[in-house]
Amino acid sequence: QLESEIKILEKEMAGNVDITFTGHSLGGATALLCAAHHATSSIMNENNGGNKSSDNDNNNDTAQKDKLTKNGAPIVASNVVTFGGPRLCNNILASHLSNNILKECNILHLVHDQDPILVNNQQLWDSMGFHIAGQEVKCDPYNP
Repeated sequence: QLESEIKILEKEMAGNVDITFTGHSLGGATALLCAAHHATSSIMNENNGGNKSSDNDNNNDTAQKDKLTKNGAPIVASNVVTFGGPRLCNNILASHLSNNILKECNILHLVHDQDPILVNNQQLWDSMGFHIAGQEVKCDPYNP
């Protein structure tokens, strides 16, 4: 439902829409995935008429990767802001999200060292090679 509402808004605003996806904790990971989904679904709908890609489309990967505009206006999210969100993926996917899918997007993760979920999972994420897409900012939990 959200995607259809965004498309209506983009059409009404002639593509001049700034979209910020945001969330806390697991919602932060969801916000990043929603931003990536929005960017890739817009690209795929424009390039393939809404159809799933076929093997022949794989030859056009470079052209699709460079085509991140629709009618001259950006079609990706302007911002992703997360609060205390988990690391979502390995370095390869994090780099792909930052440098390709969401390359025109500001991705900011606000975290602090007193968050028990982040503190308790840090070692697990490190051992699994999980990284963040975008920039992580350590905040002072006692001095906003």
